[in-house]
Amino acid sequence: METNLGLVQYAFQGTPINTCLPVVGTSSACQWAEGRGNLVVFNRTPGLYQPDSTKPNFCTTCGDFGVDHIVHDARTDPYFQTDLVITHQFKLTERYSLKLGANVYNLLNQHSAVALNET
Repeated sequence: METNLGLVQYAFQGTPINTCLPVVGTSSACQWAEGRGNLVVFNRTPGLYQPDSTKPNFCTTCGDFGVDHIVHDARTDPYFQTDLVITHQFKLTERYSLKLGANVYNLLNQHSAVALNET
């Protein structure tokens, strides 16, 4: 009989967070606003867009997007995961043996975001 025990530790630095602006005419390409790894936080001018100057509450800039601030080198939190591996082998005969194994993923129940919806 033989029993093996193993631990596997993963440690990653976090995924870059980017601001992607879609390129006109395609849904799969984007232009990085302020470069890769930089997150642009937008704000909107309050109010309803009223392009007609004869209407009350005339506002041509209401609802426009503006840059609130830029987070340089933006990343998700670091990713850590610890896995446990246990195997046990039984000798049945001189020629045959039975090996049972179990894997426990994320043993310490560590939570990390691996991606963000960058809309």
